[in-house]
Amino acid sequence: MARLVLLLVLLVGAALASESSNKPSEVETRCDRARSSKLTLLSNGKKYSFHTTFKRWNDANETCANQGLHLATIKSQNEAELVAAAAERIEDTGFWVSVKNQASGNRKDFRWQDGTKLELDSPLWSGGADKKKDCVYIFNWTRGKLNGYSCTERAYFICELPSECYFSNKNREKEMVKLRFWLLLFCILATVLADDDDSQQQTDQSTEATETEKPLEAKANEGMEINLNITDKNLLALIKIIEKRHYQVAEQFVSQATQTGQKFFEVERNFDQRYNQVAREMIDRATVTNRKLSDLENLIDKRLNQILENDEKKAKENQESVKKFNERFDKLEKLNEQTLTQVKQLEEERGNDRNKLDQISKSTEHHSKLFDLTFPEASCKFSAQANLKTLSNGKKYVFHEDNNNWNSAKEICANQGLQLATVKDKKDAQVVAAAGRNIYGGGWWVAATNATSGADKTFRWPDGTKLELDDPLWFKSAAKKYDCVYVYNWDDGKYDTYPCTYYFKFVCELPSECY
Repeated sequence: MARLVLLLVLLVGAALASESSNKPSEVETRCDRARSSKLTLLSNGKKYSFHTTFKRWNDANETCANQGLHLATIKSQNEAELVAAAAERIEDTGFWVSVKNQASGNRKDFRWQDGTKLELDSPLWSGGADKKKDCVYIFNWTRGKLNGYSCTERAYFICELPSECYFSNKNREKEMVKLRFWLLLFCILATVLADDDDSQQQTDQSTEATETEKPLEAKANEGMEINLNITDKNLLALIKIIEKRHYQVAEQFVSQATQTGQKFFEVERNFDQRYNQVAREMIDRATVTNRKLSDLENLIDKRLNQILENDEKKAKENQESVKKFNERFDKLEKLNEQTLTQVKQLEEERGNDRNKLDQISKSTEHHSKLFDLTFPEASCKFSAQANLKTLSNGKKYVFHEDNNNWNSAKEICANQGLQLATVKDKKDAQVVAAAGRNIYGGGWWVAATNATSGADKTFRWPDGTKLELDDPLWFKSAAKKYDCVYVYNWDDGKYDTYPCTYYFKFVCELPSECY
């Protein structure tokens, strides 16, 4: 019977071990799929996957889920700046994150993937953020600030490894060790039961032998002849010795199993203590790394400010050079006037030399064209389809929500009898930015463009007015190295430059002579 119990315990233990090793949990399967993705470990101890494919928010969320991941959850400013810095090394644009409006209608209830609420007055939002949209993405160029964006628009996105996937392998190994330990205790218990059964059988055999000896003793008392079998006595003594030794071995085996169990629990306790110690050390190192990163960012900001100051000095020097050039040009113009006077005198003296005077006249017209910086006047005949909107500055605009490059945008405005918007002062910039935010969270092409070739930039509006490089309306970190000017909806309509071949939305304006 004990052997049957032992066999059943072994079969049950083997089935449990096989099920535990061959059937990982659903979480473990998803985490294995997630770890096979291309993940980047940042100094905050978390792993991310940066996707440079334009997708809508729902499609991006589904892509992350198919990889065993979820859209990134960023709850602190330090974490936002860290993720934005890593994303900026890949592409200088915005990326979808997991926060989304969970309410309906005009109410807004922004929540992260784990259900944590993002308050409307949270410092994580960028200044002038469009919170009327239901989905959110993170800006790289504003130190990781958040902004609302239409869920149907396409953008890059960031996936994150779920928190339960960081230590699931170790938990599973600990469960396997515990399972093997309990299986060992089952085997020991079955062995003890089997030994008790064997001991009981030996006791029954000894009793039968004793009962067999009683008639022999009776015969001896009666004086009868007895044939004593010495071999039977030796066998009985051997059985008693084996029985005694068997109990000793069983006791030693149980004692050793108990000690093994105690050592196992001690090892497990030491492992947990060491694991907690290592985790605390990793957190401390991550904290120190974040401090060093913050110090490095401060040093970079200081260096950038020094560079900007040097650029301002060079700009002033360039202005002085331009001033000297204009003075030289004025002298040349006076000299040219003197030359023309001399030519008239020669014409009076030499009336037959008309051909030379024509050549000089043509040359003068050619130089006049070279220095003509005026722009063509816009036609006041605009299309009836132009949906002009009068803003608080008294000017009329059309906001085009389709994306075009700068030259195409300029041509579309001209075909409507309009021109790209001229935003020269702070009031016009604020008015256009405020109206633009009600339509779209990004920015718009405007009319200013580089009027020179080469590395030196001279930006002008259509009427020839110069947009100075030190104008306070420039965005703080504006590149100023591209040829076409773009106005942001946030930060009171600051200027920036982009390549003219980029596709953006644009603003047309009714020319001043058409009012």
